[in-house]
Amino acid sequence: VPVKLYLTSAAGGPVTVHLSSLGSSTATNGNDYTISSNSATFPAGTTGPQTINVTIKDDNSYEGNEYINLGYAITAGGGFATAGNTLQNYEIEIDDDEVAANSGLINTVSTGPGLDDLGPSSPLQGTQTDKKSQYLYLASELLADGLRPGVITDISFIINTKASSAPFKGFTFKVGATSVSNLSNGFATPTSWKTITSGNYDTRFGNNDFTIPGGFLWNGTSNLLFEFCYNNTAASSDDILEGDGTSYTCQARKSSTVAADDGCSYPTATLNSTYRPLFNFTQTSPQTIISSQLNSTSQAAFSSGDKIFFFDGSGNIIASIQNGNSYDYGCTSITIDRAGTGASQFVYSGFANYLMNKTFRVIPGTYHPDGVYTITLYYTAAEKAGWETATLNSWNNIQLIKTSGPISAATPSNPGASGAIEMVTPTRSMFGSDYTLSYTFSDGFSGFGAGIISGTLPVSLLKFEGAKQHAGVELKWTTEQEINTNHFEVQRSANGLNFETIGIVKSFGLTGGNIYSMQDTRAGSVNYYRLKVVDNDGNYTFSTIIAINIAGLRQRIYVLNNPFSNIIRLGFTNQPGERVTTRLMDGSGKLLQQNEFKHVVNSIEFNAPSYLSKGIYLLEAVVDGTRFTYKLVKE
Repeated sequence: VPVKLYLTSAAGGPVTVHLSSLGSSTATNGNDYTISSNSATFPAGTTGPQTINVTIKDDNSYEGNEYINLGYAITAGGGFATAGNTLQNYEIEIDDDEVAANSGLINTVSTGPGLDDLGPSSPLQGTQTDKKSQYLYLASELLADGLRPGVITDISFIINTKASSAPFKGFTFKVGATSVSNLSNGFATPTSWKTITSGNYDTRFGNNDFTIPGGFLWNGTSNLLFEFCYNNTAASSDDILEGDGTSYTCQARKSSTVAADDGCSYPTATLNSTYRPLFNFTQTSPQTIISSQLNSTSQAAFSSGDKIFFFDGSGNIIASIQNGNSYDYGCTSITIDRAGTGASQFVYSGFANYLMNKTFRVIPGTYHPDGVYTITLYYTAAEKAGWETATLNSWNNIQLIKTSGPISAATPSNPGASGAIEMVTPTRSMFGSDYTLSYTFSDGFSGFGAGIISGTLPVSLLKFEGAKQHAGVELKWTTEQEINTNHFEVQRSANGLNFETIGIVKSFGLTGGNIYSMQDTRAGSVNYYRLKVVDNDGNYTFSTIIAINIAGLRQRIYVLNNPFSNIIRLGFTNQPGERVTTRLMDGSGKLLQQNEFKHVVNSIEFNAPSYLSKGIYLLEAVVDGTRFTYKLVKE
């Protein structure tokens, strides 16, 4: 997208301006767009334009439309030019083209309160042998009533007085989209008509329902125009529809008692009105099909804050993943690596310990062992029922199993073949007539399955507690017994969801009760702690979560790896309340890299430019309105 900058008149000397994203932007630089060179210089005597290109990135994330709001600052030549009073900002809207999995939608909407009988404004007035009526409904009104952009599948109107004694001949009812905002000029012609029904029609008291052949696609912005007409040869009595009034001319009509007339051929209207029928619309969309085929796969770029719906090549849903931190996982793939509608053996014998046949494998382009994400896995009703039948277990008790390798590798004779095993209680939900399992993990991707497994936990915790100390927070825990326990990972979070490991304490290796402790010298104002207890086989479990608050603690930033090689990692005393921006500069202050991060919890990390040589660099970080500067060493 070219963004053009102008001077209203030629300057007496060169003028350099710097383009930047304003705080009102919802799109993120680096994830949603990039600016290759955000400075431009006007030579003396010129007015431009000078063009700066903004590259829009298709990030695969389901996030709705986003906006880039750009402004500028004069960085050199301020004696030759000043900022203007108008046209100082430039907005780019990024329309999201991603779709979510749909559990099936039935949306029924009524267009109004329906308090009035329309009388002669009714389209089916049997005392008139021929009649043509048009009624207008504004897009803003339809949206306010709850109609959604998409396909309208059914429509109905209500007849409160049924007096006609014969069918209406040649009755035609149709709909079209229009930009016309009132019918004060008579009949309107839409871009095209969609016929709802055509032929002789015998009305009935109450609801008169019509299924629209093939449905009518409404874009959500066009007004809708409805037309009724018929051509009777003899008079009857009036059928009065339920309706309501508007503040504008919403109706145009013409009628006649001349039997030879053809109401559907009237070219112009003779009357108009502010009354129209009450319509009931129904929007129906089918449920997204769940992918069940072996080796079905999907891949997408997966960056900070992204929510990706992974569909197979046929458009069937496999899974969705929401990135909960600032990590960029790169090109991430998910594959159904085992399929079926029964159960498969895992690390323990006995059918009750079998997992669902269907398992998944997620492989990121860049692995982050402490990455936080919420994964939702999709299962068909047949897959769920098959596991219940094979194991005699209930779906209401099913657990989510995560392994560091493929689920299928582990067997009772070789339980460690799939690596570390984690069993958690997921959120179980219906998806139309099918099912989903969801959970927020904080320890990287790999294999996923579902079932119930038994086994001895590596340790029994008697107590886990913490208290504020002068140097931070002191954490203590006591074990009642330890069986093959290897170590304890102490994990901290600023929000109770996204945890990172801040220390490792080795087990004493004694089977009896033991007492452990660790100091957290970088605690923030709000701290949640838990223990990840890991045994010698790599299996692990988590303790309960405890909260320790330290009132009035000022925000601080810690450089977690100084010196650095390729990646720079920063930690925060408090969870940032807004975006974090970083600027990496050389020793002379020349800008080398600028980044913005949103939804930051505990820490951020980013890749330094690959061309950096060994030496000293300056890092500037702005968080919650405070600027921090650090001297970094590149190894």
